[in-house]
Amino acid sequence: MEQILEESTYNQESIQNPATNCRNKLLHEKHVSEARDQKKMKQTERQLKCLAFQNPGPLLAEFNPETRIQTKEIRRTKLRQLVFESNAVWQRKYDNTGRLLFNGVDLCDCLDENCPGCFYPCSKCSSWKCGSICRCNRKWIYDGIETEGSDIVQKFPNLDSS
Repeated sequence: MEQILEESTYNQESIQNPATNCRNKLLHEKHVSEARDQKKMKQTERQLKCLAFQNPGPLLAEFNPETRIQTKEIRRTKLRQLVFESNAVWQRKYDNTGRLLFNGVDLCDCLDENCPGCFYPCSKCSSWKCGSICRCNRKWIYDGIETEGSDIVQKFPNLDSS
């Protein structure tokens, strides 16, 4: 009911004074646009507030990616030492140059101590003493070599030491 009265008074005023009518329209449009702007501003403030961290805590506030990378690398190094190096020393029979670990002898895979090398050069280390598989860091040894068609058996020398 009040709205109808306001509209009728508004219409009566617009009939009486056209300059006032134009000014009232401008004021009304300005008021409406300000109300829209305020509403949009409140919405954006609300959305920004929802996006902001409420309580990041001390760990996130003091976060440093460099420190994290360093600690990760330290852990990785320790793991590498535990898994690969400590166990590998006990498992390997030959060192990285192809010598036996327990006595340091450069023994050919034919198991002859005086052999200068009777195989083709190794594709990995170029040694003439490697058989079909390179001796560098190898984890096994030949116990003996049996020649087919004869009773000749070449045993590993000093097998008791290994």
